[in-house]
Amino acid sequence: MKTITLIGAPIEEGSGRRGAAMGPTALRIAGIDTVLAELGHTVNDEGDLRPLPARDLANHPGANNLQSVAAFARALDEAVHDTARGQRPQIPLV
Repeated sequence: MKTITLIGAPIEEGSGRRGAAMGPTALRIAGIDTVLAELGHTVNDEGDLRPLPARDLANHPGANNLQSVAAFARALDEAVHDTARGQRPQIPLV
């Protein structure tokens, strides 16, 4: 049996399509945690990331909302790293 940690990243700013941010919520409503538990896994849902834009980056004409996308990438990196080390993510999750 494995422990699976769910970390939502509700972002659509870089996709160019509306609605992509609903992915984590849709998976939770569909019961992803229940299905994984029924398969014998322990499931921890840490909630969704809500990082502030990365103000240390300048906007780039070829990138859609670079500051928001970079903030999510950084937050995911940190949250997954913490989780892989057996720690709760240190970044704010809601």
